[in-house]
Amino acid sequence: MLSRGTALLWGWLGLVTAGALAADACPEGERCRDDRLAKALADRLSRSERVFVAAAQGHTTRAYAVAANELVWDRVRTLPEASAALRGIAAQQLIDAYLLVGFSEQALALYRSLDPELQQRVTTGSIVFGSSSEDWRDFDVEASPQLTAAGLALACAEAGQPECAKTLLQRAALPVRSGSKQSYAGHTPAPSRVAAACLRSLIEAGASFDAFAWRFGIDAAGEPGLGCVGAVPSRAYDRRVAELLAQSGLPESWRVGVEPNDQPGTINSEQERLDAALAKLPQAHARVAQLRRELAEIDRSDERWIELGKRLEQRERSSTPVASTATRSERDAALVKTLLDRLTSEVINPYQIVPAGPGERGDRSAKRRAAADPNCGKAELRCIDLDEVHWSLEVSTDYDPTGEVPAAGFWLRRSEREHQSQQRYYLGLKEHLPFELADSTEPWIVGDQLRLRMRRAALDPNSITFPPIGLEFASGDLVELRASLDAICSDRDQDGLSDLAEQQLLLDPGRADSDDDGLVDGMDSLPNVAQGVPVSPRQQAFAAAISHLWSGEDAGISFGVPGSAAFGRRRATGERTLFLVADPENVSGLVSDTRIVVLPLGLDLGQLRQHSAFAVFYPMQVSLQMFDDGRHAEVSFDADWRGGTLALEWRDGRWRTGVLRFWIS
Repeated sequence: MLSRGTALLWGWLGLVTAGALAADACPEGERCRDDRLAKALADRLSRSERVFVAAAQGHTTRAYAVAANELVWDRVRTLPEASAALRGIAAQQLIDAYLLVGFSEQALALYRSLDPELQQRVTTGSIVFGSSSEDWRDFDVEASPQLTAAGLALACAEAGQPECAKTLLQRAALPVRSGSKQSYAGHTPAPSRVAAACLRSLIEAGASFDAFAWRFGIDAAGEPGLGCVGAVPSRAYDRRVAELLAQSGLPESWRVGVEPNDQPGTINSEQERLDAALAKLPQAHARVAQLRRELAEIDRSDERWIELGKRLEQRERSSTPVASTATRSERDAALVKTLLDRLTSEVINPYQIVPAGPGERGDRSAKRRAAADPNCGKAELRCIDLDEVHWSLEVSTDYDPTGEVPAAGFWLRRSEREHQSQQRYYLGLKEHLPFELADSTEPWIVGDQLRLRMRRAALDPNSITFPPIGLEFASGDLVELRASLDAICSDRDQDGLSDLAEQQLLLDPGRADSDDDGLVDGMDSLPNVAQGVPVSPRQQAFAAAISHLWSGEDAGISFGVPGSAAFGRRRATGERTLFLVADPENVSGLVSDTRIVVLPLGLDLGQLRQHSAFAVFYPMQVSLQMFDDGRHAEVSFDADWRGGTLALEWRDGRWRTGVLRFWIS
């Protein structure tokens, strides 16, 4: 993501050579025009000026960015051959720089000094997003007139000029136009399309203002969306937001502070180059010194909000790992004992390993001819028709939460064409633990037996980091795994889940109802914790959070293994299961359309991973914190490769959910 400082410095390039380029063909698509415009900047600045302006991008001392944009504006407005378009975009970037540091009056004064045509360009033009590589660093181009219009609208409102604010708000609300396929609106913390709506609701906030919905972007249907924090890149906006949230009654951890104009002590990689350039630009050097004094005064006036921001940042850095802060109930201890008994019981393994036959060598680089069989579906690694039954081999993460690591499970699907029915059976085998599927055109179901040609290619769990690059795999011989179909499909307790499936789901293959709640395991969405009505606010809040977390698609990025086409076709289906590390006392009130297997807080996950079925296993750890007012709660979640924090508020008889933080490897 490009910094806002980048946008302030380089967006003015957008029309440097607009007249010359308008008629040119753009063989690389629309984006290439913006890239060419970025390149034009270097041709219009001296070497020292280019170094200074480029090094000021994203600098933690914003005085540099303001001085750089003033230099650019001074060069453009005095250039006889400069077009109106060029002057307009240069002025826009300086206005943006002024708004960001808190120079609202200066921003308005510059805007009003422009002729009507330039004012229109500054606030209603197209988005620009491009870059150009120089020998010493990249030049980046970003500009959004909608954001400029929104920032100026707030400046007008604070100056007591409602008509000016109304006009600019209308411009900020115009549809976002982009001249390139990569929209600038998608590369900023606050997309242009929400800026006007957020600003309007902030300016017009009254007694009925819904701070939670505004903070987290809850829409009319109650669904989380884009929140309004940072929607307008303006110091005045950030200050108003900090004041509003402080008065809202929301927990302090959900509030925001103000970023200072100067952050002393931080390391800026371009500082040495910047200082060398400024030594050759005495006027710019003096202007930076003056600006630092003026911006320090603004920081002092906002000291309360700056300190709040630092406090919140420190709290986030020093936060305790998710599950360790939760209180463990008696039910948690009881489930720990139950699961340890199941983990230490005899492993169900129907497979016999025999040397591979004299057929194909199964070269890792060979194409999978079986996958090209026209009878095989897109997700089928192998398929075969026997009488009226179609058998297929698939790979899926349904029972194997492995994040982005190639360790998904193999499944067997049986489809009866006459009755149009299907059944899927978990095979208890996982990619690279220790086998991967090898190429073969030989029959893989013979009589009543499954025969899979495999290669030993064990994944070293110690090589796993996120994102999982540089994974290490052992190489070994070809073998054939054999098992009777009856053993694979065995369901001793007749609960709708095979014995192999129950072993993987940490259930009891000998009991149809593992948690004794009256629901057989195959029909129970919470098969190892007895379900109940969520009577307590804590249980209701937890249920709302899990519903939100489990409602979206899997966000993992699949990292393939060289030569392993199987992993590229893995998927999740209706059997997708959430393994949840949480206190069962919190979970018992959950109602879910999909299966949730609870791992208690007291269970040592390291000990769990010593079991052959869970050597690579990334369940989601979840903890809940209720605030003293009883109306607000936080749920933190961490699955090693993704995590974050949800904010919840009780309103109108239900818990609403917003995303406070989210990260993914």
